[in-house]
Amino acid sequence: MLLLNIGNILKLIIFILLEEHFELIKKEVNMKPKLIIFYLIIILISSCTNVNRKTYNIRGNAYTSKGLHDNAIEDYNKAIKLNPNDAEAYRSRGAAYGSKGLLDKAIEDLNKAINLNPNYAEAYRSRGAAYGSKGLFDKAIKDLNKAINLNPNDAKAYYNRGAVYGSKGLYDKAIEDYNKTINLNPNDAEAYYFRGYAYGSKGLLDKAIEDFSKAINLNPNYAEAYSLRGYAFYSKGLLNNAIEDYNKAINLNPNLAEAYYNRGNAYGSKGLYDKAIEDFDKAINLNPNYAKAYYFRGTAYGSKGLLDNAIEDYNKAINLNPNYAEAYYNRGNAYDHKGLHAKAIKDFNKAKELENGK
Repeated sequence: MLLLNIGNILKLIIFILLEEHFELIKKEVNMKPKLIIFYLIIILISSCTNVNRKTYNIRGNAYTSKGLHDNAIEDYNKAIKLNPNDAEAYRSRGAAYGSKGLLDKAIEDLNKAINLNPNYAEAYRSRGAAYGSKGLFDKAIKDLNKAINLNPNDAKAYYNRGAVYGSKGLYDKAIEDYNKTINLNPNDAEAYYFRGYAYGSKGLLDKAIEDFSKAINLNPNYAEAYSLRGYAFYSKGLLNNAIEDYNKAINLNPNLAEAYYNRGNAYGSKGLYDKAIEDFDKAINLNPNYAKAYYFRGTAYGSKGLLDNAIEDYNKAINLNPNYAEAYYNRGNAYDHKGLHAKAIKDFNKAKELENGK
């Protein structure tokens, strides 16, 4: 009689039960061998009726972690088809839709997940984030409050609520939530970054710089953190420090329009108008609807005495933002210097009307 040891029996079970699912997990997902073994063990201990569903959810999560949201959604679709009451699959698919900007689809899935599991903290958190992205801030806060009540240690829920409070201009509440995020996850670079933004919005520039520096220490390739730290330096009048940070941001992300725009302003403040114009050109090329970049390029042209160029840029800024009071005022100045006094007066009146909120 042939005797098999435990190891051979286990190999035989895995071969018979999991051969198909090993390939399903491995296909198109670049996993390390240890991770593949880990997921295979999960499948092994699952009941046969749930193996496929769990495998699709697992692979969907792997795709999500790699930013392959379409692939993830396809797997979650299959998981839901196998089990229409799979709250986890609806939650995960909703989050994937949210990452693609398909917010209505995200909310629809998250509603389903919550209906299936009314105490699903992650589903409330994800739906709150989707509501926040749609500008439905009160709904977002309500969901995030629920998520936090269900799981007081969910750092992401505090982070998301802080982002919503920041969008509402409630910077003290935003900072309070970012504090909680950082207490729960001290290595969250984005929490430091957005807390720095909130401090900067309150005029607490030293605290802002400290947080941006912490974000950069945690993530040395954080271009946006360099850009905003540069802006904080600029606001303190430290123009060379600001330019140094903008240079770093641009080196890390050559398509960051904001960094070119901010560096242009720093060059303008140093009287380096040609360099300023060059940077505003770049910002506009990257973002043709960047009204402020047109406005400040106009001021740089005006400082060089190129009044027609300045007026052309102010026209563009006003077309993009008809309530841009400063653009009307500066265009009025340009008209005045050209001797077009009637046009100047009309623009000055419009600027005053906008400033008075009429």
